Amino acid sequence: MLRREVEEAELVVYGRACPNCGGFISDRRLALGVPCSSCLRELPKSLDYRSVYRVLKEEGTLKGFKEYYVFRETYSDLVKFFVECLGSEPWSIQKMWLRRIAKEGSFAMIAPTGVGKTTFGFVVALYLARKGKKSYIVVPTTTLAMQAEKKLNELAGRANLIVSPVVIHSKLRKREREAREEQLESGSFDILVTTSNYLLRNAERILKHRFKFIFVDDVDAVLKGSKAINYLLRLTGFSERDIEAGMEIIRLRREAAYLSSLQARSEKLEKRLQEIRERLEKLRNRIERKGRERRILIIASATGNPRG
Repeated sequence: MLRREVEEAELVVYGRACPNCGGFISDRRLALGVPCSSCLRELPKSLDYRSVYRVLKEEGTLKGFKEYYVFRETYSDLVKFFVECLGSEPWSIQKMWLRRIAKEGSFAMIAPTGVGKTTFGFVVALYLARKGKKSYIVVPTTTLAMQAEKKLNELAGRANLIVSPVVIHSKLRKREREAREEQLESGSFDILVTTSNYLLRNAERILKHRFKFIFVDDVDAVLKGSKAINYLLRLTGFSERDIEAGMEIIRLRREAAYLSSLQARSEKLEKRLQEIRERLEKLRNRIERKGRERRILIIASATGNPRG
């Protein structure tokens, strides 16, 4: 179908660019946001993504476009739920964050105080609770943990959602704390909220649960040492071996950068650089081959400069 793509093109035919099969596609079809002529012989009357998806499915040519369809549907559902919780459309920066959530991507949320980072994290946790998936929210202080419990219940009420959040902090009475820790132990909760200190002291109890979403509020205060970072990486599905491999990759890259900057070259230096490249390739392949469940980690910060 390359000839047809050439005939349809206004200026250019792109290779490996079809959003469905990854093959050749004309600039005209790319501009319309539809797959190539091999996947979609005739353009449907409506070019919205739902119509295109339906035609591809009916013709039996649906491939990579399904991922785009799922992303658009998830994003639309997230925006709708956001409005249910807050009564207003998300701001442009919040829409950007929602797109990343729809793609199940982890990211750093760096924005000034008052932009709605914390509320955003609560809404996502509630959305996933509605889907039957667990979330973990880490806050730096007991006061913020108490505020989180109140806000989560308020937002859930607005969305007519029944959830089971477990919030553990130091101001709980003994019986109440024991009851909540029993819930943590049994896994009978949708959303877990604790302080960062509680995570450090009870990491193994928390790590045995599989969280789809981990939200670190005020990362500047939470990540005060390598131990906290290690626990967060394990919560996202990385093993101790994966973390060690990641640290080795960082060390090797630094060494390679230093050796490459040296003006004096030698056979010994070139040999070491080649060894580093081969080792890096092995480490990357080992991590990529490991089929981990996709989990979402968001760290929120007003400065982007966590201590420690």
